[in-house]
Amino acid sequence: MEKLQKILKAKTYLECMAHSIDPITQEEIEDPILQKQDIKEMFQYIASLLDEIIMNNGEVINVSAPIEFKIEKINKNLIVVSDQPIQISGLVKRINKQIDKTRMESFKQSILTEWLLQNGYLNKEKKPVLKDITIYSTTESSKNIGIMEQDRINFETGEIKKAIILTRKAQEFIVNNLENIIGITEEIRSPKDSDNYPELAMAGQKWTNEEQESLVHEFSEKGLTIEQIARIHHRKVGGIKARLKKIGLIEE
Repeated sequence: MEKLQKILKAKTYLECMAHSIDPITQEEIEDPILQKQDIKEMFQYIASLLDEIIMNNGEVINVSAPIEFKIEKINKNLIVVSDQPIQISGLVKRINKQIDKTRMESFKQSILTEWLLQNGYLNKEKKPVLKDITIYSTTESSKNIGIMEQDRINFETGEIKKAIILTRKAQEFIVNNLENIIGITEEIRSPKDSDNYPELAMAGQKWTNEEQESLVHEFSEKGLTIEQIARIHHRKVGGIKARLKKIGLIEE
């Protein structure tokens, strides 16, 4: 565990640097070199490699086995976005075309959908028909980034259903946020034992005054996303949201 904690500490430092944050003081770093996108992506890439080692209990990943989905800059830039609106599944297929499936797991639509839900870009509700089905709908936030609802006809039944559609603007927004989207993988897995997932070592732990002050500073003044804050605090995204709601920084 000591070895894993050291690797986790190094990974946390790198992630802070990737966001131009001093890993010791948690203050924003204004050095122009650290503001460069290439430098930020370099820190994030190295942190992702350490994350793979952490998930493999501190051992180097066997390159013959598929690793968890990661997207590198060169692949990200090659993802084809469409001028014509497409569905979420269509964008997921375009993303997966840029990975080597013999060495890496596919990007899952459920990860993207969950991220859109967590960040207020989609709503969902259960509707009982013959069985419970999940219905997704847009929000005010989703319209701002180009996610729309559109009537689609089932040519076999003639039934008209609402479908979630991504305009080019929405496709580009999602591609640009892939790192944050991938970051919720741990939340979806819902690990029961944080000792096996040291990146969530603080999940369920009592909040100290100092940690809450840092949370307020990161969210209100630095403008970090909830996913970024969760990684810094080694807590689940849901835990960060619950604390922000409790102290009145976000609404129910």
